[in-house]
Amino acid sequence: MKDSRAFQTEYKKINTKFLVVDDLYQRTIDSHRVNKMVEEYDPNLVNPIKVSFRDGKYWVIDGHHTMQMLIRKNGNNDLPVECKVFYGMTWLDEVNMFLAQNGKFARAVNMNDKLRAKMNAGDPEVTQMVKLATKAGFIIDFKGSKGDNKIVALSTLMRVYAALTTEEYVDYLHLLKKTWGGASESLCREILQGTYVFYQTYKGQFKQKTFVDRLKKISPYAIVRDGKVSNAPGASKYARQLLGYYNYRAKDRLPDLL
Repeated sequence: MKDSRAFQTEYKKINTKFLVVDDLYQRTIDSHRVNKMVEEYDPNLVNPIKVSFRDGKYWVIDGHHTMQMLIRKNGNNDLPVECKVFYGMTWLDEVNMFLAQNGKFARAVNMNDKLRAKMNAGDPEVTQMVKLATKAGFIIDFKGSKGDNKIVALSTLMRVYAALTTEEYVDYLHLLKKTWGGASESLCREILQGTYVFYQTYKGQFKQKTFVDRLKKISPYAIVRDGKVSNAPGASKYARQLLGYYNYRAKDRLPDLL
């Protein structure tokens, strides 16, 4: 994206009925946040809505929640609002400006929203991460709606994807799926992290069938619960729980490398 200073801009009032939101990169409206903004409304703190004039339409880049708050304050009716209009932007320029928000003048874009925008913009790494997870039987849910087979801890999954080879990443996903069948509680951040640490530490040493047979009987909830009171650092506390169940009454015990 060009430096934002390279685009021609102007400030003007535009009726909200003419402001368009692109769902491919804009985040879903958080009604609780809008309610809080309405309750704490101070006209002196309302920033202009950033929009891009492209293809004859005004596309909202930043200020979607502000716009909804102002509409709410106006009895849920459209109204003219102050906008900073950028001219000459491409769709990808808009996506990159949206992703560049850092919380200084607007709420920072969370990781799930960033990854969704990047995927829709064709980012090869994010696209491949999602494609392989989907092929393994999982649903990548950018909106954070938990459920069976849904992975919502996407920053964790992205770190796992980046740390493993493609073959290892697929192997890791299959290990999760075969062990707990995609149960919602098995796809939380702690289980994803713990399984990754176990996998990285013992790849080439542990037997997948043994892991699946022994761990599928164990509730992911119990693994997380017991891991949280462990003295082990970081995700190792959950990996140690997996190791303990893997080694329980086993002749083919793995060494303690965690």
